[in-house]
Amino acid sequence: MTPAQQPGVNPIHRPALRLRESRIKTRRNTPWRRGEIKLLGKTPDSIIARRFARTIREVVEQRESRGIGLPTGPRRWTAREIKLLGRFSDAELGRRLRRPRQHVCKQRARLGIPPLKPLPPQRPWKLAELKLLGTMADKPLARRLNRSIASVSARRYKAGIYRYRGRPGYGAWTVEEDSLLGKFADSEVARRLGWPRKLVVRRRHKLGIPPFVPIRPWIAGEVALLGKMPDHLLAKKLGRTLKAVAGKRHLLKLFLKELKRWTKAEEKLLGAMPDALLAKRIGRTRVAVSVRRKRRKIAAYRGA
Repeated sequence: MTPAQQPGVNPIHRPALRLRESRIKTRRNTPWRRGEIKLLGKTPDSIIARRFARTIREVVEQRESRGIGLPTGPRRWTAREIKLLGRFSDAELGRRLRRPRQHVCKQRARLGIPPLKPLPPQRPWKLAELKLLGTMADKPLARRLNRSIASVSARRYKAGIYRYRGRPGYGAWTVEEDSLLGKFADSEVARRLGWPRKLVVRRRHKLGIPPFVPIRPWIAGEVALLGKMPDHLLAKKLGRTLKAVAGKRHLLKLFLKELKRWTKAEEKLLGAMPDALLAKRIGRTRVAVSVRRKRRKIAAYRGA
């Protein structure tokens, strides 16, 4: 008879006792389900044990018996691990050291260690093969040229050719198309050629061409405002950069009006009221009041 079935137990507490008894039961030495096996190595052992009512030791034994390792965070390479580079394939060594294959390959290449099986000599690309890049998808082109898909994609990316999308206009760049780079905005060049903007940006970066910067002429009303207010405020008002406003003002030899000096009576009010209220009272900006207060090492007003 279980505690929940005892006559002296309050019926209200019987569901809680049943829940407690169900938690105590374990599935030790029971067959593993497919859903449990899929979580091995992807979920911490303690969580799997708690979720499926198993012991941590049982989860660890099951995972290790299947050769599944836990993912580890980035760590330094030891001398023992470096000695194993090149003695096994990158995938096998990554499995043994619990490191991604890409990390093993990158570390081996950084140290100049050749792979276990040397790569076959690369076949040079012919001009006729280069002309086919971008005219069809990489997979059928790789099958046609007897090359790998990764080789075709890498060569197409290196040549600055966008991937084929079933419509013309994605072949190699011509001299006329290159002449448009830098003379117009990237979005305008992309619109004229019917190409994606990121392809135009990539091609311009590859050729070392600076981006197009439109020259906006100064009008008389804008020039009249130079020197009458701080450069950053005028730049925000005119929609120009701070560098453009300051450069134009220095070119015209216009200087800002002299700053209003602080009096002793004004400095005594620092910290006695909020900066915004004091700025409105003495005819200064809130930023000027805040900077002056911090320079005098006066704490901000926090109320009565």
